[in-house]
Amino acid sequence: MLSTNGIRVTITQLGQQRRHTVVIFLVSMAGLLLEVAYTRIVSYKLWYYYSYLVIGLALLGIGTGAIALATVRRLRDASTEAILTISCVAAAVLVPIGYLVIARLPINTVDIWAYGTGSSYRNLAVLGLISFLLFASFISVGIVVATILGRCDGPVGGLYFGDLVGAALACLFAIPIISTWGPPAVVMIAALLFAVAALASRPLHPSPSTFGTALLTVCLAVIVAVHGSLPDIRPEQNKLAPTFASYSKWGPVFRVDVHEVSKENYLLAHDATFGSGMWAYDGKPETLTRFDIDPRRLPFDLLGDPPERTLIVGSAGGNEILASLHFGAKRIEGVELNPVTVSILKERFADYSGHLDQQPGVTIHQADATSFVARSKDRYNLVWFVAPDSYAAINAVSSGAFVLSESYLYTSEMMQRSLKHLTDDGVMVAQFGELDFANRPNRTARYVVTARAALRALGVRHPERHIAVVDETGTAGSAPTVMVKRTPFTVAEVDRLTAAIPTEPVVVRTKDKVVTENWRLLHAPGRPPADHIVARLASATSDAQLRAVEATYPLTISAVHDDKPFFWHFASSRSVLRHILSPIETAGFDPENSIGERVLLLLLAIAIFYAA
Repeated sequence: MLSTNGIRVTITQLGQQRRHTVVIFLVSMAGLLLEVAYTRIVSYKLWYYYSYLVIGLALLGIGTGAIALATVRRLRDASTEAILTISCVAAAVLVPIGYLVIARLPINTVDIWAYGTGSSYRNLAVLGLISFLLFASFISVGIVVATILGRCDGPVGGLYFGDLVGAALACLFAIPIISTWGPPAVVMIAALLFAVAALASRPLHPSPSTFGTALLTVCLAVIVAVHGSLPDIRPEQNKLAPTFASYSKWGPVFRVDVHEVSKENYLLAHDATFGSGMWAYDGKPETLTRFDIDPRRLPFDLLGDPPERTLIVGSAGGNEILASLHFGAKRIEGVELNPVTVSILKERFADYSGHLDQQPGVTIHQADATSFVARSKDRYNLVWFVAPDSYAAINAVSSGAFVLSESYLYTSEMMQRSLKHLTDDGVMVAQFGELDFANRPNRTARYVVTARAALRALGVRHPERHIAVVDETGTAGSAPTVMVKRTPFTVAEVDRLTAAIPTEPVVVRTKDKVVTENWRLLHAPGRPPADHIVARLASATSDAQLRAVEATYPLTISAVHDDKPFFWHFASSRSVLRHILSPIETAGFDPENSIGERVLLLLLAIAIFYAA
């Protein structure tokens, strides 16, 4: 039989456990929301591969909080309520301050690699500060979770349940909130949840600390309510500042800023880097004469007759859709991963872009291209990859931004699936941007090698008869076009392609500048290959000859497969380590040669430093 005091103790314990369940639920939700939001913020402010820094420092901060609870005597001796309240209040204060500093702090991470300069030291220090603020923001999560679970006297099942449900709901709602309100608002929601957790951590009694916590909660709730007034994120100096953007929208894939280039053209910046173009369209295909002197015409010249069905992978701002309309394509399907880009075309700028999704025969899908192709049962005359990971050459050149990105669009297996979706005379086309095609045709060379591997896997004995490559080089860089067929190129197809290539330099005049373009056929079956590494790769008559040509190239351009889909990773680990102490000349450097790999090593050093 329980005594009155025993009943009171039991009731008190039950009330305490309920509070702790609420606290661990709120803190777990706040921690996951904060982590997801910062991956997007850091990807926009710096470069996408710094998102790994967020994940690593978040885990390190959580672990540090738990270790501090076990090793710091003052924490061990403090009451549970005091630890929970102080930790949650500290997080609620630190998180908004951390965001404001991270968002507005100027930085240029490329200059870090100019060893020995003042700019290198300064930017390294700024990156260290950003890393510390990220790291410190998650320490309270580790302290709170370790305290509640470690000091629980009864069953912990309910506490674990609260922890898992909070984290699961954060994962469920993070993307919709980011898409609707943006990552800065998600950060402030996380801070608000920390403040609410502080109020829930102890019985509410009138006291200065309770009043202060309640006031903090109200202030954070107001900030969330007016999240549109939060300071915008200042991207690093090598990126496109959103100051003069006509429209900006966060999305789950990347943020899109719409910049007006001219009355006829907008630039869609993806996470503040060059993305794709969006052009004014009046609904009349015959007015799109600019494509008559554009490499986008090549697939249609090759085919001869307008294609019955065209699939555009990475339709983005719709430029390739317009080209397809101009050259008479009957049915056009565009596949675009980012829902923000699709909404820009279909809604916000629909009048400007000519309501492309409502044009006769045009359908725009918001989907992942790899799964779309895998599900599709259709056959196409043209499957067009428009380099959706790096639409403009300058995108990757400004940062090496995709060096460590997994891209299943350019693997041998994806090419095999695409080739199987072609009609007997159909063609698969890829177009990349290269700034120094004469000396560093990294992307095009690797694509040709991977295409040959795909053809080999489909049983093709002479891949060189199924590939054609044309280069168009102007003052702004090169736009090589690789065309691959499941069946060998016919003499008539090669003749049409050759006839379409200008033999003299093409002068393109716009309102702002005059550009001279030089076109040349690098490789086509039955024609002598040009004196270029890509031509030698495409025209190799055996696997042994192909490997010998690959060996002459200073970077890694071997075929890419689904089990290692790092298409943009050209520098070997051995080469990176050999030159890690050598400074990089930031003017005219090659970012696809070791920048991304150096960043990983730098992030490892930062993580070890804060762990120590």
